[in-house]
Amino acid sequence: MKPFWARALTRGLGLVSCVTVAACAAGEGGDGPGTAAAGAPPEPVPYRPGQTEAPMVPTPDPDAPLFGTEDPDPGPAPPQRCQKVDFLYVVDNSASMADKQQNLALSFDGFTRIVQDTLGTTDRQIMVVDTDDTNVGDELASEDGIEPDGCSGMIGAGLTMGELGAGCNISGSQRFLRDDQPHLAETFSCLARVGTLGDVDERPMDALLAATGAVPSGLGECNQGFLRDDAILVVTVITDEEDDKSLGDPADWKRALVDAKHGNEEAVVVLGLISDTQLPGGLPGGTCDELSGAYAPRLTSFVQSFELNSMGSVCAEDYSEFFAQAVSYIDTACDVFTPLR
Repeated sequence: MKPFWARALTRGLGLVSCVTVAACAAGEGGDGPGTAAAGAPPEPVPYRPGQTEAPMVPTPDPDAPLFGTEDPDPGPAPPQRCQKVDFLYVVDNSASMADKQQNLALSFDGFTRIVQDTLGTTDRQIMVVDTDDTNVGDELASEDGIEPDGCSGMIGAGLTMGELGAGCNISGSQRFLRDDQPHLAETFSCLARVGTLGDVDERPMDALLAATGAVPSGLGECNQGFLRDDAILVVTVITDEEDDKSLGDPADWKRALVDAKHGNEEAVVVLGLISDTQLPGGLPGGTCDELSGAYAPRLTSFVQSFELNSMGSVCAEDYSEFFAQAVSYIDTACDVFTPLR
């Protein structure tokens, strides 16, 4: 980029012809009268009527700025990029989801590394919820002597156990992971495998809105501390079925989620790994057949209603590319996000 003085010269400031201070003071340019030759001493300014002596041309200060002092008010500083991100994963726990949950678990480590490299933030919170309230995991855990707490079996409550009631060893009493979680990738892998004994009538949107407090849910303090006003929210919905059981419609779901972020849609990124059996051209990652996924127009409408959104096929053999590309939307959200103070 040209320095400021060079750009100023090209903007018609009338200084191109003023080769020396004397020439500018005399108001002349080029080689006409009053123009000092390069290297010649400055000529005195001519007498004017009423003057008793010729004013001398002042000697310029070599340290003075060429175009005067800098603007004392440079304007507001550029907005600071987001420092915090809340990740919510809504994972279908019905019978057909074992391989999809495995793909999610395997993609996490690479995804979180790209997020770190791109955003430069290490203040992340990660919560996983499933899509029903059947409490199968808690019932299995109770058989092993693990007592369920007051949040167990409630749709939208952050999970602390994986499939078959296996504890995932979350560090702390909260129902989500923080960056200081020991063995973060392994713990997420445990949570992502939510099991396949859930209700066949999946309700991912009910789970999402309850988890974020976007609708009254009775969860109370179960997920307290997860959704932060000064963080962007990244939601990932992973299901191979349509959601025709959750209350409301896509417009209602979007309105409630944006309201949970104080009306700031730019603070929300929505990612969808869903079935594409009837979408023209399918979705990136590979087309689902009729046995591996069902067309989900309501979920598609919800995801696409957000400016910052990305969709991929839940039937893809590997989710790594989908999540790698999704980072660009998270990066955009960071660029425009202004946290509440």
